[in-house]
Amino acid sequence: IQLAMFHTIFNIITVIIMLPLTAKLIKVVMRIIPDKEVPPEKADAPRMFYVDDHMLKTPAIAVGEVKNEILNMGQIAMGNFNRSCDMVLNKDLSDKEDFARVEKQINFTNKQLTRFLAKLTKCDLSSKDLAYVTTAFRTINDIERIGDYAENIVGYAEKLSSSGGSFSDDARSEVEEARTYINNLYDKAIEAYTKCDRDIMKEAHAIEQEIDNITTLMAEKHIARL
Repeated sequence: IQLAMFHTIFNIITVIIMLPLTAKLIKVVMRIIPDKEVPPEKADAPRMFYVDDHMLKTPAIAVGEVKNEILNMGQIAMGNFNRSCDMVLNKDLSDKEDFARVEKQINFTNKQLTRFLAKLTKCDLSSKDLAYVTTAFRTINDIERIGDYAENIVGYAEKLSSSGGSFSDDARSEVEEARTYINNLYDKAIEAYTKCDRDIMKEAHAIEQEIDNITTLMAEKHIARL
């Protein structure tokens, strides 16, 4: 009994001492073993950043990591969208190789995450987690479409570059305005998705409606210029 009591008291005292030092210990460990994070556009091969099959043993944790993987996928997809806009506006295809590498990562994540979600649905999930996993299938498909649209824009950039064509100053200004609204929409959508906040979702819908109005006006002005 004395040995057990000593062991218990020792552990409690150790925890009390270590708790205030947790942040410093994390910094020390990170200096000793730094995290060599490689941006998707520089990675040699596509990979999953948060999810692997070992997590299926703990479904609740796996659901949280799925959300992190989706948020990461969205971030790199929007990065490629902005990269494609730069290419079409500046007719500069120097980032084409990085773009292709990121697009490959997006497609890889789409396929692998879909496969993982299919396995996850067979695990013991709460009704809330099961509802989230069900909607996650559509979410990753929507994000993958961002990459596809960005790929289309790069195709337009290639045509402009080969034909010697370019946008007028007015057209460039209109494209940049639409691009700003689209990035704002993405930020709001991700914030609503992360926080599960319906009010923020309403703000996102309002921006989306404004984008519809802007693109309609852009088309009319473009036809008038032609």
